[in-house]
Amino acid sequence: GGESTHMKVREIMSRNPVCCRATDRLAEVAWKMYEGDCGVLPVLGDKGEGVGMITDRDVAIATMMKNKTPSEIAVAEVVSGNVHACGPDDDLESALETMAAQRVRRLPVLDDERKVVGVLSMNDVILRLGRPTTHFALTRRVLTALHRICEHSDQGGAPIASDVLGNLGRYIRTEDAVTEAALHERAGAQEKGEAAKKKRPARKKSPRS
Repeated sequence: GGESTHMKVREIMSRNPVCCRATDRLAEVAWKMYEGDCGVLPVLGDKGEGVGMITDRDVAIATMMKNKTPSEIAVAEVVSGNVHACGPDDDLESALETMAAQRVRRLPVLDDERKVVGVLSMNDVILRLGRPTTHFALTRRVLTALHRICEHSDQGGAPIASDVLGNLGRYIRTEDAVTEAALHERAGAQEKGEAAKKKRPARKKSPRS
């Protein structure tokens, strides 16, 4: 139900991402992140298929917890093996639901052969919101997904997604009402101005000296 965003993942995903392999060491991963100016890399298996994602946070925590140097730790020791992904032809709203359910901000984009063809990040989606053509339906879904990603599981008293949307809806309705009232007021002032002009006799132009 509801409005569709009518947008596919391929429209806004980042293409040709820098990747690493499950056999790579964390030192190599950290270097790739530094060179590529990114904080996450898709992880490839033996056949080049996407098997997960590794973040700079994963690298830092594994280095501390395993009490080894990054050059001694393989990516396979860190990634879980659970691949939460989307496809290039998936609806964006479906990808946002996956992000929200798994509480992740990035998804690898896999083709039918499980090859990595891109990465969809919340950054990509947020940047899309800045365009004038963006539909309000997308804004609602992004806010809902972000709220669920940021919400901790122990926050029993935190508002649920429907509360967020309800508050957002009330804000929009209020904003629309204020805008509509302002437009009516402006239209009324314009009508009065035009009526006053009609009542005023036209002034004769004096010849220029």
